Amino acid sequence: MNKFLATLCISIVSSSAVASMAIYQPIGSSTVLGGYGNRHALSTSLSNPAAAYLMANLQGFRVNFLGPLSIGLEAGAGPDLGDRVDALEATVDGDFPSGLDTIEADAEAVALDAIYNSTETYADAYVAGGGSVSLQDYNGVNYRLPDDSSAALNAAIAQAEADATAATDEFVVDKVAEVKAEIEDLIDQTNSLLDEVGETTFVKFSTSVQAPFLPLIYKTRRRGVFMIDASASIVGRASILADDLTVTGLDDLDSITSAEDLAAFDIDGLDYSSDMSVYMKRASDYHFSIGYSEMVSRTENSAVIYGGRLNFHKLSLDRKLTVLTEDGDSSVSYGDYFLSRDVVEENIGLDLGVILASKYYQMGATISNINEPEFDYIPLGNCTSLSGTDLNTCNAAIRLADKGYLSLKESYKMKAQMTLDFALKSKDQAFSLATSFDANSIKDPLGDKYQWATASISFFSPTALFPGIRAGYRKNMVGSELSYITAGVTIGRRLDIDIAYAAENDQGASGTYFSIGYGFMF
Repeated sequence: MNKFLATLCISIVSSSAVASMAIYQPIGSSTVLGGYGNRHALSTSLSNPAAAYLMANLQGFRVNFLGPLSIGLEAGAGPDLGDRVDALEATVDGDFPSGLDTIEADAEAVALDAIYNSTETYADAYVAGGGSVSLQDYNGVNYRLPDDSSAALNAAIAQAEADATAATDEFVVDKVAEVKAEIEDLIDQTNSLLDEVGETTFVKFSTSVQAPFLPLIYKTRRRGVFMIDASASIVGRASILADDLTVTGLDDLDSITSAEDLAAFDIDGLDYSSDMSVYMKRASDYHFSIGYSEMVSRTENSAVIYGGRLNFHKLSLDRKLTVLTEDGDSSVSYGDYFLSRDVVEENIGLDLGVILASKYYQMGATISNINEPEFDYIPLGNCTSLSGTDLNTCNAAIRLADKGYLSLKESYKMKAQMTLDFALKSKDQAFSLATSFDANSIKDPLGDKYQWATASISFFSPTALFPGIRAGYRKNMVGSELSYITAGVTIGRRLDIDIAYAAENDQGASGTYFSIGYGFMF
C-alpha cells in the first residue's frame, strides 16, 4: 500500500512537464489586460483580430522581438487520502490478522466456559437422580463428573464437548462477521474518499511561446493592416480516476463456520484490487495565423475597425493511463509521452473582431473559432500486440470505460466563444481602466471549462526612465472558478513581466501564471 501511495504522488507530480493553449490561458500583457487591445502592449493584438490595426503607425512595420513566454500551473488538492488508506492497510495487514488471532484465543475461553456450564448442569441432574459426583481432571481442569458409572462419565464428557463445540462455532461465526463488517465499513469510507479525491485532485501545467520577431504587423498605404503570427504551446493535465478499492478474498470469511475453519483460514489470500489510475491528457499545438484588419468608418471622435484572422493548427492530442496497483513500468516513458507528436491533426479556425475606438473609450467584440474545428485524440483500448504492463493498463482502460470513467474514443472541438471588452482610456492609451468578459463558456483540449472575466488598470510610461505598471483581477466564471490577482510591469518600454496568482478556493484549487517578453520600443 505504501508503494500504491508513492506511485500516486510521483505520477501526479511527473505530469507537470506539460503546458497550455494561449486561447484559453492568458499570455503576455493579456494576463492583466484580458481581451482589451492596447497599442503599447503588442501581445494584446493576439486577442481581437481588429486590434492589430491599433498597433501600427500610419504606414510600415511593427514587429516583436522575443516572447512572450508564458507558463501556468493550476492544481487541486483533494482531502487527505493517505491517512484513510493507511488505516485500511493497518486494519487488513495488522488489526485484521490480530483480530482473527484474538477470536481464536477468546474461542478457547468460550469452550472452557461451555464445558464448565455443561458439566455443572449434568452433575446437578445426575445428583438429583441419586448419582454420585466428584472433582475429576479433564484436559487439565477439574470438573464435577460422575464417579460411580463410567457410562455416565462418558456421557457427561460427550455432552460437554458437544456444547463446547456448538458454543465456540457460534462465537467464531459472530466475531468473524463483526470483523468483516468493520473491514467493509472502512472500505466504504475509503471509496467515498476516493470519489472525492477523483473529483477535486488534479495538476495542470501550461506553457506557450511566440516565435521570434512575431507577431509581425504591416500597415499598407491604403491603411489596411496585415498580421502574421506563429506560436507553439502545450498543455497537460493529470487527474485521478477513483475506481473502487476492494479487498479480494474478503467474502471467503463467510465460509468460516467453526473454530477449525478459522484456524485453517489463509490470511495471505487477502489482497487489494482496484483499477484506480492517474489519467493524463496532453495537447500540443503548432499554430500559425494570418490576419487582416481595416478601419471601415470614421468620424471626428471615433472609428470602427473590423478584423479577421485565420488560425492554422497542427494539433497533437494524446492520453496516458497509469494504474496505481500495477507493479511494472510502461514501455512509454513520461518524457516521451509528453513530447511525442506521432499523430498530428491539421485544421483551420476563423476569428472575427470589431473595435469601436474613440478618444477616451474603446469597445470591442471578438468571436473566436466561428467554424468550430474538430480534432481527435489517439484512441485507447487497442490491446493488440501489447504485453506485460502495457497490456494490463490497456485492459484496465477498457474496464474503466465500461464503468464510465473515461471514453476510449474522444474528440475535441474548438467551440466558438464571444468576448466583449470595454475601456476608459487616455487619448494615447497610456492610461486605461479596462474590463473584458467571455459571453459563453468553452472547454479547452483537456476538457476544463473556461469563461474569463477581467478588470484592470494600467499605465504605460512614455519614457524609458520610468516603468509602466498594471494591475487587475481575473476570474474563471466556470470550471475551477479560480480568482486571480494580476500585476505586470514594463521596464525600459521593452521588457514585459506579468504574473497572476489565485489562492486556494473552496474547491481546493489554486493557480499561478507567469509571462515574460522582450519587444522593441514603440
